[in-house]
Amino acid sequence: MAADIKTISDAIISRLAAQVPGLNSRTVATFTGSVADLAAQGRNFPFVGISLSSVNYRSLNAEESLAREELSFSVKVVVEDFRGQGFSLETGYGLLDEVRDCLLGARLGIDGLAPLELGAFRVDSAAEKEGLAVFGSSISTWQLRQSV
Repeated sequence: MAADIKTISDAIISRLAAQVPGLNSRTVATFTGSVADLAAQGRNFPFVGISLSSVNYRSLNAEESLAREELSFSVKVVVEDFRGQGFSLETGYGLLDEVRDCLLGARLGIDGLAPLELGAFRVDSAAEKEGLAVFGSSISTWQLRQSV
């Protein structure tokens, strides 16, 4: 039986919170919206936000009862507010290394779910204008889904 989207998202979040130094259940969460709002809300950094970006279904048989479900999640790594004291790009690079090592090829312990694939990290230039060091990427995986 295929896992639901929330279960997969929660497993990604749990893995990051447990394995990346400096992250915990308060600094890794589902997130959509403006990263500038995070700073305005007084959110502690670093912060990693995960959200579903797409789900695609590819039929694998003529009856369309079996499909490959391809899931893609957005990941935003908010390193810190670089307007403050003590900002260091090296700190940000270290966090990206840790996130990459935690996710790349990871198996989430969910039966039938393919290992995670990680896209390129890119600088979020809009967030940079707000004084935040933010990097965005994508996480993808797939599983087979059978209709009943």
